[in-house]
Amino acid sequence: MRRAMRAARTALLVLAVTFFMDIAASQVCSRYCSFWANLDQIYDTRVRSAVYDHDLNRNISADVRWGNDQYRLVTNSLGFKDHEARRVSLRSDRYRILFIGDSFAEGIGIAYEDTFVGRVGAVLGACNVEVLNAAVVSYSPTIYYRKLKYLIETLGLRVDEVVAFLDISDIEDEANWYDLDVNDQVINLNARRKSTPFRRFRHWFRDNSMIVKLGYTIGDYVRTYWPRHAGPDAGELLLDDAAARIRRATDQWRGLWTHDPRAWQAYGARGLEKSKRRMDRLVQLLRRHQVRLTLTVYPWPAQMFENDRDSIQVVAWRDWAKKNNVGFVDLFPAFLDAGSPADVLSRFFIPFDIHWNAAGHGFVARRLLTHRAMRRPVFKLCQDQRKPATR
Repeated sequence: MRRAMRAARTALLVLAVTFFMDIAASQVCSRYCSFWANLDQIYDTRVRSAVYDHDLNRNISADVRWGNDQYRLVTNSLGFKDHEARRVSLRSDRYRILFIGDSFAEGIGIAYEDTFVGRVGAVLGACNVEVLNAAVVSYSPTIYYRKLKYLIETLGLRVDEVVAFLDISDIEDEANWYDLDVNDQVINLNARRKSTPFRRFRHWFRDNSMIVKLGYTIGDYVRTYWPRHAGPDAGELLLDDAAARIRRATDQWRGLWTHDPRAWQAYGARGLEKSKRRMDRLVQLLRRHQVRLTLTVYPWPAQMFENDRDSIQVVAWRDWAKKNNVGFVDLFPAFLDAGSPADVLSRFFIPFDIHWNAAGHGFVARRLLTHRAMRRPVFKLCQDQRKPATR
């Protein structure tokens, strides 16, 4: 009995010493080890919003990491990603175009100058057109509507045109994440479900424990090389980096609803209908303020590998745009015709990711600037000014 008690006390002592050493080591690593920042550093630049859930901090200039790469994140006085931490006036004499969307439109992992919004802004800026980027990671139509309502009607921001980038993941976000309360403010349903003592305890250890950090790293490795959802090799260990990269980019449950009946039934149908209702409110808002709207849709790698050209995403929003008499840009053909899916993934996407790299953003910017739906008088004037003089 005494021997068992001594063994128990020894075990508890070892456990306590290990715990304190683990926590102490994590504090050192969080300050001096770059790999530690991979998990949460990007979120240090974000802030909660009582009106539309979340936003970027204002007037920041910070080096942050996304995956294995570091980039410079700069925001202006409105909390928009920008080329410098500048003050943006609420009204302007220049024609003003505002982009909104989620992580693709924000340009996650990419400096502003290399994003498609930054590139479009550089071209149009020479023609006295101001381009603003209100996009932030994990936005969807509920937040598009509510943030624009706040910017235009509460803050008094004046814009002439809005270009909304509708992401594949918007549908799952609308089905499971976001709603509006009786005060027309955004409710984060998933955050409420996750806000339990156990989850908060687990997240604390995720952020403050070397051992738990290692567990998350191993879990990320497993997700990369052991796909669950897509393709005939789902559930099998992949040892080839090229195959793992493809599967990591296509094995995203929230991106399968356009071609997988299981995902369509689980969240696709209701998420799409809810998205349309939110976009109905958005177009009504913009019409009250005489603001032009253009929609843009684009594929994830999953749609490219499925050759999902006549996608539900395309058909639904093309019909919606026609019904509501708004501009529509379909980038599915551009990506699907740019080469084999594997080649396009290699050229235009961040490795082991679904987001565009700098080349991908350049590809999107060129398509936007030449697309017929974007040939507004201001675009045509700018393009005419940039043409070489002819005799």
